[in-house]
Amino acid sequence: MNNEITSAVLGKLKQEEDFPDWWKSVEFDIPFFGNEKLTITFMDFDPDEDKTFIDEADKALTSFLKLNIEDRNGISELAYKNCMEFLAAVDFDKADEPLRQIENRNEIWNFIHPTEIYVTRRPYKDRDIYVQISCECD
Repeated sequence: MNNEITSAVLGKLKQEEDFPDWWKSVEFDIPFFGNEKLTITFMDFDPDEDKTFIDEADKALTSFLKLNIEDRNGISELAYKNCMEFLAAVDFDKADEPLRQIENRNEIWNFIHPTEIYVTRRPYKDRDIYVQISCECD
């Protein structure tokens, strides 16, 4: 198997050594996160088995890369709600106080730190392509 694939959107992706069905891009500006640079990884992809994956992934990525901070802020309430539900479920920690002080829901993004973007095909049922954002949070 070749150790590179080519995406019309991302260019060359290199095969990961430890995970041969993972293909990693160079860092890209992600408008959804104010042009923060992140790598994009095609996961669970065997070029010999799934001939349409790259084209479908490129379509999904084209749509995703059109999203900007305003689109991100459109889901701030969901991210905030998830955070508050988590805080309600764990023991009180003074370090979490800045989260409890959030007044504007868009401030939640100051505590969420994207680490990488994954593109994968759902392995069952709809078999659609999914763009997943991996994040860490304070």
